[in-house]
Amino acid sequence: MAARLLPQLLALACLSCVAPAGRATPAEEAAQEAAQVATEAATPSARPRNVLLVVIDTLRADRLGCYGYARPTTPRLDALAARGLCFERAYATAPWTLPSTASLLTGLQPEVHRASHFFASISPEARLLAESFEGEGYATAAFVGNYFVQPLFGFERGFDRYDQGCMVDRGGINSDRISDAAIAWLSQPRSAPFFLYLHYFDPHYNYWEHDGFKFGGEDTERVFSGADIYALREQAPRFDAADRARLDALYDSEVAFTDHHVGRVFDQLEAQGIADDTFVVVTADHGESLGEHGWIGHTVQLYEESIRIPLLVAGPGLEAARHGDLPVQLDDVLVPLLRLAGGEEAGPWSSAAARVAAGLRPDEALCTVETSGLDESEPIAAQKSVTRAPWKLFIDVAADGTESYRLFKQDEPAGKRKKRLEDHPTQVRMLLDARAADLEALKRERERNRETLTRKRALVQGRSKVIVDLVSGAVELFDLVDDPQERKNLATIEPERAAALQARLREVIEALAAAALPEGAPLDDAAAAEHRKRIQASGYSHR
Repeated sequence: MAARLLPQLLALACLSCVAPAGRATPAEEAAQEAAQVATEAATPSARPRNVLLVVIDTLRADRLGCYGYARPTTPRLDALAARGLCFERAYATAPWTLPSTASLLTGLQPEVHRASHFFASISPEARLLAESFEGEGYATAAFVGNYFVQPLFGFERGFDRYDQGCMVDRGGINSDRISDAAIAWLSQPRSAPFFLYLHYFDPHYNYWEHDGFKFGGEDTERVFSGADIYALREQAPRFDAADRARLDALYDSEVAFTDHHVGRVFDQLEAQGIADDTFVVVTADHGESLGEHGWIGHTVQLYEESIRIPLLVAGPGLEAARHGDLPVQLDDVLVPLLRLAGGEEAGPWSSAAARVAAGLRPDEALCTVETSGLDESEPIAAQKSVTRAPWKLFIDVAADGTESYRLFKQDEPAGKRKKRLEDHPTQVRMLLDARAADLEALKRERERNRETLTRKRALVQGRSKVIVDLVSGAVELFDLVDDPQERKNLATIEPERAAALQARLREVIEALAAAALPEGAPLDDAAAAEHRKRIQASGYSHR
């Protein structure tokens, strides 16, 4: 299998950047690693293994027992960690789903795979993990519950079955349904090994309390089961101790509920007698802020609660071990996982070809928010139709800009719905006023999105971490050993340290820009309009 994977590893090696004279370039180092893999392929590998990849949306690492949490939120994941690898310093590549999940499935940083903002898709030249498994004859399937992991952005490539039937918006719950679908798929007879990708939406906001998974406290006036994320953010400045405790309990209930249903899939592997022949990877796309640093949710911040995630790997031949010294990111997972599935040693997780080619050292991690506002330059046009049931008005615009109208009453029989404008002046005026109000609302939303535009980078280097706001120019520096909660900004206290990390960050950003793949095709007008609605329904617009 390793020999057939060589083209993918060489493709990663082509992501080059400049190195000082006398040293091998990152591309050369990556090529050397790929060449070693090819040499190892001279020894016949073991039979291919099954791979189960579980992504639990919005799961911060510090809420799992295996990462030191006191509440019994994750007994099934803790048991998995006890028999496999547990990475204590695992990082997302972005604090929201689309770019970070794309990094996991392509082995590339967001700047390279290009799915870095709300309207971007994975580059057509990026090879997905499922495509590699498909090329090896694997049966491939995905059951996904998050709107941002869908074919619109290129995630379906390489999957025999890509099922979005469990997708929900911010008010939904789907862990039980995703496990039901996965168990049904696993139960089907097949002769080929499989790659199964499950993306659970819970514990994403809104936060619900689940029967059998309660951690104390009662609903408060401001924080209650199912409270909408927009309302929680508005109320957050007035939270007291009871509100904060209730928010923690609701989030923990979501985590425990999801852990239970993920465990049902593990049980199915055991029942079918294939658990010992399956590699299981459990991780998250990002974390979640629960009031720390003045925010509830994710997307806009690069503090540890938003980007530190669990990463657990268990399977045949892996002995229990904890990795805590070097950071590992989601883009590091692809190459070692492919090696394991092919019966080889995983190799170093924190120095995979993609990391070396991107110019990142083994003790570094990079996290990106490219944009969280809707960065739109196109002018806003008034609607071509407006509806206020049962009335609907169509607006026809001539070449010279003049408008004409067609009026319909939708609750009447077909053939009798069109009405004369002069017979219904009140309804026409009402619809035109509604159209004007809708246009003003769109303009206000555009301005709000422009004001909340977020472009930030965070570089972790050993115990140090710098966060740079590329819009405002603000810089934050933290010592993650002395100040793991990131409460003391050292940027003005230790300016030399801050300047050195900023310079290093610029080097990495320039290397990634030089390695960027071609962008995916832009969304057409109809898809973009529907996409805007789904962004707000998922809780990602900033009101």
